[in-house]
Amino acid sequence: LFENAKQMSYRDLEHYSLEGNEEHDLADFLMKEMVQFEEITPQWRAQLSVLIELLEHHLQKEESEFFPKVRQLVETDQLKELARAYAHER
Repeated sequence: LFENAKQMSYRDLEHYSLEGNEEHDLADFLMKEMVQFEEITPQWRAQLSVLIELLEHHLQKEESEFFPKVRQLVETDQLKELARAYAHER
């Protein structure tokens, strides 16, 4: 039973990771689009609103769902290594 629950948790983490990566890519895309504007336009303001909503949603989900699951399933040493790898990649 525990192993089955653990496998479900790992699948949840995979889903959160894939979804999070898509949100990162979308935020990057919007920011690249926005810096091309020479002035603040209604379209730029709309993109800013979408970006803010995306980031707020992303951070809330990471902090309330993803990180707690990771802390349950991953050893401290592995978490530190993941953090170093992530910092190096970004």
